[in-house]
Amino acid sequence: MTALRCKDCGKELPRSVLGRECPHCRALIGLYDSICPHCHVRTDDLEVHDEALKSGGENGPVIAGVLIILAGVIAIFQGLLYLVAESVYSQTYGNIVSLSCCGFLDLLLGAGAVLGGYMAITRKGFALAVLGAVAAMIGMGFLIGALLGLIGLVLVLVYRTQFED
Repeated sequence: MTALRCKDCGKELPRSVLGRECPHCRALIGLYDSICPHCHVRTDDLEVHDEALKSGGENGPVIAGVLIILAGVIAIFQGLLYLVAESVYSQTYGNIVSLSCCGFLDLLLGAGAVLGGYMAITRKGFALAVLGAVAAMIGMGFLIGALLGLIGLVLVLVYRTQFED
């Protein structure tokens, strides 16, 4: 195959600008060609997608961590609301133990979610990031927190190769 040259300066163009090599016959094919026009063999697109995931998906754990932290903060806010509601209603209706238990549980789960989100952002503790996302889902946070925790969990699992441990 002859080298292609720039029309303006005459320099040889690198192969990476033109496309990629067919894994079967090593001929130059387009970046998104699924079948090689030279040997008619189906190309392995998984290599391209894996490489894109490794290079272009650097922000995945950060996005997951932010979502998990947000879900944790919402759960903490919900827990504080339960505790305030319990103190207000206990003056009128007597002691309502269930609200205070739910409030403390939400505070605990929210703190775990914030810790897990921090671990996802720093990419240091995959297991703690997963546990934090699960804590965010259990903490509910007006149901929005559960959805944010689920999205964060999926992102942590997708980008697990970027964690240190």
